[in-house]
Amino acid sequence: MKIRRSLSDIRNLEGTNLQLSQYLNIMEREDVACLFHSLSLGKLFVDKTTLQDLRRLFDGKRVFQNDLIDEPLRQSIKYMYEHFMIVGDGDDDLTSRMAPKALYDDLGIRLMYLVVSEGCNLACKYCFIERNYEPQIKKTSMTEETAEMAVNYFSDILDRSAKSKQIIFYGGEPLLNFPAIQAAIRKIHQLQENGSLQKDTVVSLLTNGTLLSESVARYLYENGVEVGISIDGPAKNHDAMRMYPDGKGSFAAVWEGIQNAKKIYGNSIGFSVVPGPHNLDELPKIMEWLITDVGCDKVGISLPTHPFYFEPEQIAQKIFESFMVIKKYGLGEDRIVRVLRPLISENIYPSDCGAIGGQIIVASDGSLGVCHGFLGSRQFFGNNLASLSERKIHPMQLNEWQEWSTRSPLVALKQHCQECLALGLCGGGCGLNAYYRTGSIFGMDEAFCRYVKTMLGLLLWYLYDKGKDG
Repeated sequence: MKIRRSLSDIRNLEGTNLQLSQYLNIMEREDVACLFHSLSLGKLFVDKTTLQDLRRLFDGKRVFQNDLIDEPLRQSIKYMYEHFMIVGDGDDDLTSRMAPKALYDDLGIRLMYLVVSEGCNLACKYCFIERNYEPQIKKTSMTEETAEMAVNYFSDILDRSAKSKQIIFYGGEPLLNFPAIQAAIRKIHQLQENGSLQKDTVVSLLTNGTLLSESVARYLYENGVEVGISIDGPAKNHDAMRMYPDGKGSFAAVWEGIQNAKKIYGNSIGFSVVPGPHNLDELPKIMEWLITDVGCDKVGISLPTHPFYFEPEQIAQKIFESFMVIKKYGLGEDRIVRVLRPLISENIYPSDCGAIGGQIIVASDGSLGVCHGFLGSRQFFGNNLASLSERKIHPMQLNEWQEWSTRSPLVALKQHCQECLALGLCGGGCGLNAYYRTGSIFGMDEAFCRYVKTMLGLLLWYLYDKGKDG
């Protein structure tokens, strides 16, 4: 959703009293200033002299006089007015009231995590799933019947108008329960054939790669399943964090799994890297290694969950440097795209997580939850799949989904975020991180807040430099 208005002729502003918007942020670098509106996402780069003129013209103390302004400045003023960078009485309140529509328009179940196994054969040091398990929660494997029921339920509640629809096999390590995956895939095909599930629904599997045999890879490929493998770099980086319970590094087994997958998929596999003390300094080089030496057409960087091992600003800088490497090969990176896409399109990005009214998590025991980060405590998991399916109850009728669906800087987090330059595109960060830090999902994910503001600044100046260089 865009926040915009039209202005056919700047002379129509003649005699009006206008001022700079409270949502206008001004960042300066050398002889250039960047004007950025945190809700319309309008951005304008001007020289320091023009900035002084704009501040003088729109100080709220004088009426606008068109005949005193030269043509280049008129064009800037027209853009600023259309993007609510300069406002009259009540305009800032208007944009603040318009913005939540972006969130409400975005609500609708479009993603299912199918946790077919809560057990895992690795003991990665930073795993936010594993470290949060409480003693009373048993790590079970999903039955084939539950897997089929989950696919049926998802097809019933899916927002068919959603631009992207996805089912993700998840864990633990999902390949510890391959029969449940096969059962779910058979059901997916059945529902797609009879029209109950749309054929553009993406089916993917996120795995640590250690159990990925050639025969498993072939089955997944032949059934249209996308594969993403977690790898944190070459052995010295990877093995520092991703190891077996006995402390032995997992790189050798992962590498074998990658080679098995590449025999079938070629480069059409994805890799996910978690930055931390074991690899952050080398993150750009690791991205290049994955693309050129290992071979892939998708790379992603997963932000670490609370606690961050480094300052968020440092992580933002290294991810930005990685983006500059990745784009040389014509590839994108989701973590960057989440900020860059709304920045370019000027469409508000209302939430950064599927838990905000967009996803369901089906645990291995058939309980239904909002966020997979709470698997270990089963908080926000107080519903049973079989019961909901039988009674035909949609998740958005339940308190947990209604509560989470307001967790956006545009709605429930507004009190924290109103003055932030990233208000319209940060999405609010992670509810799990906020909960660990403050005891409430409606607290601030402070680390993400610092990360995204740093990333926004880097990308704004990247766009300026890109435009300057043609």
